[in-house]
Amino acid sequence: MVNLGAVKNPVATSIPLEADAPSVTPEWRGGSFAVDARRFGGAVGIATLLSIGQFLLLPRVLDVATYGAFRVFVVYGIYAGVLHLGLPDGAYVRWAGRDQRQVLQEWRASALWLAAIQLGFMLAALAVATQLGDGRAAMTVAALGAFAAATNMLTHATCAFQAIGEFRRAGALAVIPPAALLLGVLALPQAVRTLPAVLAVAVAAQVIPAAIATWWLRGAAAAAGSATGAGQERLTIGDLLRLGVPVLAANVIAGLALSIDRLLLSVAIPVEAFAMYGFAASAFVVANAVTQGLARVSVPHAARLPAAERGRFYGKLYGVIAAGFGAGLTLYPAVEGIVAGFLPAYTAALPIMRALLPGALFGVALHVVVFAVLLVRQAVRTQLAIAAAAAVLVLAATSAAILLDTPLWGVAAASSVALGLAWGTGAIVSTRHAPLERPVGILPFALCTAAQLAALGVALRASDGVVPRTAIYLALAAAPTWLAWRRAS
Repeated sequence: MVNLGAVKNPVATSIPLEADAPSVTPEWRGGSFAVDARRFGGAVGIATLLSIGQFLLLPRVLDVATYGAFRVFVVYGIYAGVLHLGLPDGAYVRWAGRDQRQVLQEWRASALWLAAIQLGFMLAALAVATQLGDGRAAMTVAALGAFAAATNMLTHATCAFQAIGEFRRAGALAVIPPAALLLGVLALPQAVRTLPAVLAVAVAAQVIPAAIATWWLRGAAAAAGSATGAGQERLTIGDLLRLGVPVLAANVIAGLALSIDRLLLSVAIPVEAFAMYGFAASAFVVANAVTQGLARVSVPHAARLPAAERGRFYGKLYGVIAAGFGAGLTLYPAVEGIVAGFLPAYTAALPIMRALLPGALFGVALHVVVFAVLLVRQAVRTQLAIAAAAAVLVLAATSAAILLDTPLWGVAAASSVALGLAWGTGAIVSTRHAPLERPVGILPFALCTAAQLAALGVALRASDGVVPRTAIYLALAAAPTWLAWRRAS
């Protein structure tokens, strides 16, 4: 999710509405967009590789029932951010463009408020867990409480790093959790690779970076000294919540649109069958990483550009996404080959994965371009409406597929179609708030990615070998991918 946004009057933010770009304080440590994208995007890329390692290794070292239960934990763990009540979102909106010393001082106060909120939710989770008769469910609920607390403290610290342009440290915080999870599970002896042990490792993987970030920020805040000055308003928790709650609502609904199929299936099918769908949904790992890497860097940079330059900037992002998608699909035949040879028990998940690929693409375009344009323009109500429409579309499509007893790949296809409709609608609506210099860029993006997906489909049907499939895809998709890169340049 993009942890950046704004609300309309009466609360003002530092993100500009007019064409004039704001002045950048000397304390801003960020560089150009390309530099910061390499810094943060490179770290997100490493985190993605580690997540792919989880995708390949965890199903091999865990039994199917444990892996399926862990995937259920992951699905609900995505929504840990609901429990921070929007406080980090509000803090980031407030901090955009502000003095580094003020950010560090306000981080210290807001971190204490957030810690108190998280402690309350952790105690509530423990209370609920003690009342559950199912031991597995009780462990999962208790672990979710601790996981949410650590994740939200980490999110808050990451917002502070991004606000002051510390993308190197923000990138490190993106790498540590997947690395700690993967290494922690692999380090467990085979005899103790049980659900309680795996959940404990997942919680620790969030606690470690949260503690590191807190230690550094506390030291930096102490060294920065007081930022209090004449005319500076006193920060209250109400200020942050008034800013953050609308942003949180939009982000949660947008995230729901991307995972509602898994939420429905987690209660509608046996855990062993859900393991197949959860495995296939790992296709979203790369999509989520791309979204995080592009949106978290592009939005604060776009907010500092004049309006006319923002239009060109976001128009080129469509080209970046399409070119990256086409290049990434080059590796897909190898992924299927690895699954078939390394994880034969999960070959039934491959048709599901193929059906989810278009949805992953549309999710990236929706978050990186459509939502980012609206956030910079402070059109949060419009963003919320588009996110809600996307969630309703996916809910209706996947519910109908499940009720009709459609195969799991059909449920995935229904989700992808719904996300495509949501992106198309949102792309058209967003031009009202920030017209692109060349609005027709939306159509080339759709045609280009359709050609890339068609090329992959032909390659998969034409051959069974990894090398011939890759060669066929490259021959068919090279031209549209090159044209997308030209548009991005």
